[in-house]
Amino acid sequence: MARTPLRQTDPSQVGRYRLIARLGAGGMGVVYLGVDPNGQQVAVKVLRPELADHPEFRVRFGREITMLTRVQGVCTVRVIEADTEAPKPFLVTEYADGPSLSEYIDARGPLDAGMLYGLATGLAEALAAIHAAGIVHRDLKPSNVLLTAGGPKVIDFGIAQALDTTSLTKTGIMVGSAGFMAPEQVIGRPGTAADIFTWAVTVAYAASGKSPFGTGAPDAILYRIMHTAPDITAVPPGLHPLVEAALAKDPQARPTAPQLLSQLTQQTAAQPSVGYGNPTQTILAQTWHPSATRPAGPPSGPTVPPPGIAPSPGPRSPRRRKIPLPVVLSVAFLLAAGATAVGLALAGPSTGTHGSTATSTPPTRSAQITPATTYSSTAPPTSAAASTTSPATTSPATTSPASTPATTSPATTSPATTSPASTPASTPT
Repeated sequence: MARTPLRQTDPSQVGRYRLIARLGAGGMGVVYLGVDPNGQQVAVKVLRPELADHPEFRVRFGREITMLTRVQGVCTVRVIEADTEAPKPFLVTEYADGPSLSEYIDARGPLDAGMLYGLATGLAEALAAIHAAGIVHRDLKPSNVLLTAGGPKVIDFGIAQALDTTSLTKTGIMVGSAGFMAPEQVIGRPGTAADIFTWAVTVAYAASGKSPFGTGAPDAILYRIMHTAPDITAVPPGLHPLVEAALAKDPQARPTAPQLLSQLTQQTAAQPSVGYGNPTQTILAQTWHPSATRPAGPPSGPTVPPPGIAPSPGPRSPRRRKIPLPVVLSVAFLLAAGATAVGLALAGPSTGTHGSTATSTPPTRSAQITPATTYSSTAPPTSAAASTTSPATTSPATTSPASTPATTSPATTSPATTSPASTPASTPT
């Protein structure tokens, strides 16, 4: 429950407990965070004034206290003491630090499948302990379930039972909450089976974030509880059969709390307890994570797909269309060959005494570009580095159409060894 400062009208001391904050308020009273003489934090619930002024309730509630102290469940708060003779009756329990189920869902949305299973198991264990002590909760609902670090905790059991046996229920105080009541509770005959019905309603609410009987006027909701089927489509398959059975209109057709707990924990019975002797604690150790926050949006970093599943291609960034390198080199070769031909035509026959030197520069250049013609073969280059070899390091003598350019130094290049097919012939004088 959220802590808020004490108000001016709030007491600073109740019995031997010093009050330090307000935890919440409901139809039966106000809950405070208190500290006992030893410094231990406790929850102190001060009941409403109309309860204090009603002797019948004081007597009945005093009888209930003995049974309340016998409840020793994993998922119930321990009752420390109660005083029905004080000017304002109060009940002291252990302090369970955590939001209520309704507060949690309002802030974070429905529970995931694992945590929902832990909630269902914890509530079934709490009801089994409460019913074993001879108590009927009568008001199990999201605001009476606290989500602590160790698991769910059920509160306020026993108060509704004491209230339901007095004439206060005839003066405007309804035991239970619209939307979280069993059909027999609507007509005033609740028993332990009514808690099983509200167990299922609470689990369905935690799965979807809304009551399975909808919203609206209380009379309309109560009519749906009596006559229509609930919406439990959000309940996972592993819990759906149990929730459906617990929502039967006939109380006799519903499972009991021990039967629910047995069905929920039977998978852990044959497995090691993972350090816990209680099956409920084993399940909670595997499923419970109330501090985990639900992500607000898609993850910002790259996601890794599950093993065996290829990652889906993401959107590609726009790129320039690249021209294949062989095309570029072929065009360059044609341009160079054309320029050589034009140069030879313009120069005409050489007038020097050594005819072999007349074509020294142009023929050498054309011979050095001939490796570009090797890309017409069926074996493409394996890398960009192989396709961009500097012409100065290419040996025309060792180049073949089906091989990559060699890296012979220019000093070993001899025009006399150039293949006639790749080098224009010299013009004799």
